Amino acid sequence: MRKLGKWDTTFKETIVELYIAGTSVQTLSEDYGIAKATIYTWIKNKQTKEEKQNRPELATEHVEMQKEIQRLKEENEILKKVYQHLHGEKEKLRVSEKVAWIEKHREMHALGTMLQMIELAKSTYYEYKRRAISQRERARKVREKRVQALFYENKQIYGARKLQFLLQKEGILVTVRTISADMKRLQLRCCYIKKWQSKKATKQEELLTNEIKTNQPTTAGTHVLTDMTYVWTQKDKWVYVITFLDAFTRKVLHFGVGKQMDSTFVDGHTKAVLEKYPSITLLHSDRGSQYTAGSYRDLLNENNVIVSYSKAGYPYDNAKIESYHASIKREQLYRLDFQHINDVYQAVFSYNYGFYNTKRIHQSLGYLTPNDFERKAN
Repeated sequence: MRKLGKWDTTFKETIVELYIAGTSVQTLSEDYGIAKATIYTWIKNKQTKEEKQNRPELATEHVEMQKEIQRLKEENEILKKVYQHLHGEKEKLRVSEKVAWIEKHREMHALGTMLQMIELAKSTYYEYKRRAISQRERARKVREKRVQALFYENKQIYGARKLQFLLQKEGILVTVRTISADMKRLQLRCCYIKKWQSKKATKQEELLTNEIKTNQPTTAGTHVLTDMTYVWTQKDKWVYVITFLDAFTRKVLHFGVGKQMDSTFVDGHTKAVLEKYPSITLLHSDRGSQYTAGSYRDLLNENNVIVSYSKAGYPYDNAKIESYHASIKREQLYRLDFQHINDVYQAVFSYNYGFYNTKRIHQSLGYLTPNDFERKAN
C-alpha cells in the first residue's frame, strides 16, 4: 500500500474514472487500499479544464447522477438477496431471522439501506443485538446444528421422521413438524424418487407364479430377492449391477457388476450366493429374460430352491429390492461420475457394506439397520 500523500495525479484521476464508470467507493477502497473518505475527496475535487469552461454544473450533476445510480444498484442487489431469502416462506420472518440476515451481509452493504429494505427499525436491530439469547433460542441453535450434522452424516437422504428418531436417541425430544421447519430454514432437501411406469406382460410370462406372496419369510437367510440395474460410465459405457437381498432383514447378501447383462452373468452370481448361503429356500425376481431362462431355473431346481416371480408389469411384488435400487441410485450412484467399471464396483461395495447394511436405519425395521435387525431376530 502507498503511503499517505504519495498518490500522484494520474492515479487519482484513474480512481475517479473507475468510480464514474460504475465501480462503488467500497470496492475501490478494498481493492486499492484507499480510505473511502479520501476517494470521496478526489471525486469532489475532480473537475477537468473542459468542465470548468463548459458549464461546470453539468459535471456536478453527472457525478450526482452516478452516485444515485450506484445507490440504486446497491439497493437492487440487496432486494435480490432479500427475495432469495424470503422466497417460498409463507410466514412472516421473525426479528431474529432478519437480524441474522443483516449480519450475514453486514460488510457488503450499508446498514441503513439493509434495514430499510428488510423493513426493520434501527432501534429494534440494536435492541435485539444487546438482548441476551433466550433459552429457547439457544436450544433451537443446538438442535439445528445436530439436524444439519445428522443430515449430512447420512448422505443427505433422511427426512424429518428419521432425523427425529436419531435425535431422540441423543435425548433431544422434538416433533416431526419442528424438524421439518428446521430443515426448511436450513434449506436441507432430501433426494426424491422418480415415478415408475408400468408395462404389459406376454402370455408366456403369465404362466410364472409368485410364490413369495403366500410363502412369507419368518427368519433370516431363507427368502432372497434379486434384481438388476444399470449405471453409465465414461470409458466402459453401460455396466450392470445385480443384487441379492434378504427378504426378511433387507440385508444385501451379495452383488456383482458386469459389462453384459446376460444369462452367464446372472447364473454365475446366483450360483455364488447359493454357495455362500445354503439356507436359501426361495429366490424371487422379476420376469426378465435372464431370470426366466432355462439355465437359471435349472440351477435353482438343482439346489432345491423355489423359483418365484413378480406379477407381470407389477414391480410392487418385488418392492423391497426395488426400493433398495431406488435408494442406491438416489443416494450414491446418481451423485457420482464414473470412469470405469471398477469405479462402479467400489461405489456399490462401499454403499452396501459400509453404509446400507451397517449404518442406514429403516423405518420398516423399527429404525434399525439390517445387521442390527438380523442380530435382534436371531
